[in-house]
Amino acid sequence: MTVYPDFYVIGAPKAGTTSLHHYLSQHPELSLPVTRKEPGYLHFLSGEPSFSTGPTQCREYAADAYRRKHRISTTSPEEYEAVWSDDSDLLRGEVTPSYLQDPEVSAVLARLRPDAKLIVILREPLERAYSDFLMNRRLGTEPIEDFSEAVAAEESCPRYFWGARSYLYASAYATHLTRWLRMFDPAQFSFNLFEDLAGQSETLLDRLFDFLGVSQFRIEPGRARNPNLDLKSSPLVRLYTSQSPLKEPLRRVIPSGLRDRVWKRIQERAPEIIAPPLDPEVKIRLRERFRPGVLELETILGRKLDAWITSE
Repeated sequence: MTVYPDFYVIGAPKAGTTSLHHYLSQHPELSLPVTRKEPGYLHFLSGEPSFSTGPTQCREYAADAYRRKHRISTTSPEEYEAVWSDDSDLLRGEVTPSYLQDPEVSAVLARLRPDAKLIVILREPLERAYSDFLMNRRLGTEPIEDFSEAVAAEESCPRYFWGARSYLYASAYATHLTRWLRMFDPAQFSFNLFEDLAGQSETLLDRLFDFLGVSQFRIEPGRARNPNLDLKSSPLVRLYTSQSPLKEPLRRVIPSGLRDRVWKRIQERAPEIIAPPLDPEVKIRLRERFRPGVLELETILGRKLDAWITSE
């Protein structure tokens, strides 16, 4: 029988969840995955999406994106259980930030673990979207070089599944949280902002430890990664993310922990370049696009987000 975690960090991607995983993993009363940061198992409990309609380029891109997500996620109960240590006395948690945007996961989790505690950390929508784009460029999974053109491509295609070119979609926080709040009591959520983690991490962690019901614990912060750095896609990155008929047979015999270590090493060895600044006109246009959602989010969070609305 699968034992589902006591708490989940459900999102958002590129909003500090890697740092949260690092910090929470240090607490002696918490158990987080030791072989994989983002198991993603709940994504694959609601069936495979259909890619039978829409323009060919949209269908092919989405289907390829789904195959990539499938390769790097846990897709069986046995593999899911194996990502944690065996210490049953600890509070078990999972960090998979793409759960927030998956329209099926909230209902799946409400059925499997209705008492779960849910941690959300959000970043200014445009910054998150651009950071997501840069990551995909780095990994070789986004063929379009210009951010505004990639956004246009996202808008021109049907929404086949949660992970197919989701720069705007993943930043639609109010839409996603409204769906989650229909399935879970507001008291089960801890809402946080990326800027709190960057500027007041000790205060944020104290609040999270209270929320989880564990003792206060001083965390070693470690070295923060520069969010403005991008990694140029290397041949190894392209090899790892490309399609190959050999990959699925190899996936069955190579342990997930070893696959994750190889992927981490590939990312570490990729040469670093400075990410280009976002075009000012694009910034103004997309900030205005995000404005209604940010205003709705203020009501959900009970917190003003003026800095997210002001165009610089």
